Amino acid sequence: MKYIFKPLQITDVINKSILDMTPQIKGNSLKINKDFSDNLPLIKADENRIMQVMINLIGNAIKFTPSGGIMISVHDDGHYLHVAVSDTGVGVPKKIISDLFDRFYQGDASTKRKYGGTGLGLHISKLIVEAHKGSIWAESEEGVGTTIHFTLPK
Repeated sequence: MKYIFKPLQITDVINKSILDMTPQIKGNSLKINKDFSDNLPLIKADENRIMQVMINLIGNAIKFTPSGGIMISVHDDGHYLHVAVSDTGVGVPKKIISDLFDRFYQGDASTKRKYGGTGLGLHISKLIVEAHKGSIWAESEEGVGTTIHFTLPK
C-alpha cells in the first residue's frame, strides 16, 4: 500500500468515519458515543488509511453488536494517541483473541455464516497501524463486548 503522510487531527478522521457509518448505525438501532477532546495533538498519518481502520473497527462493532452501543475514545498517552473502539456486542472467546488480526481469521465456520465478511478487516487494520509505527490489540469478554485499541505516534 502507498501512504501519504501529512499532519492531521485524528478526531476529524473519526468524525468523518462515524458520518460514513451512520446509516448502518441507525439501521441497527445502535447508539454511538464519543469520548475525546477536539484539540488533541496532531499525528502524521495517511488520512484515507486511518479512515479505513476506523471504518473497519466501527463496521465490526456494528456487525457484532445486536443491541446497545459503541464508544469511541481517544486520549493522549505521552508519545502516542490511544484510540479505542468499544462495543457491547457478543464478544470474543479469550482463546482466539491472539488470532483476530491474522489474515482471513473469523473464529469458526458458524461465525462466517452468521456475520459474513472475509476476515481481512482487522488484518488490514493491523498492517496500516503498523505502517504508521503504532500498535493494535484487542480485549474482549464473551457476552459483554469487545474493545479494539490502537496507538499512533504524535
